Amino acid sequence: MNIASSAMKVIAVLLLFGVGFFFTDIKDALISYSAQTVQIEETCKLSSLPCTKNGIDIELEKDVLTPLKPSSITVNWPNLNTDNLIVSLKGHEMEMGNPIFKLSKNENHQFNGTILLPICTQNSMTWVGTISDGTTSVSISLKAVQ
Repeated sequence: MNIASSAMKVIAVLLLFGVGFFFTDIKDALISYSAQTVQIEETCKLSSLPCTKNGIDIELEKDVLTPLKPSSITVNWPNLNTDNLIVSLKGHEMEMGNPIFKLSKNENHQFNGTILLPICTQNSMTWVGTISDGTTSVSISLKAVQ
């Protein structure tokens, strides 16, 4: 009984040592696996002209957004049986959190909402992200200038 207890302690110490030694590698692997990366080249670049991707039209009120100033977004997503879409963004040049916005369906079966971006220390910032109905998403990017 004493030998088994000592063996379990040795195994536990070795296991903890191994986890501690490889912790940063394990953490980095988990983060890269769980993080959804969006390549700018693959995105629908949003502006005041409609961008069409996979039959979905997306249009901003302005070509370039200004931080802390609301701007409207309109999405025409045909044959979608949901009342809301979610816009999720992430700063490309620097970490700025993940602003999330809800778009609601109007009487014309389009989705409308407002985007209000946080202020940044840089004069210009590219935001990448997705517009999603919960199962399908469209990769987007937009530009913000102070």
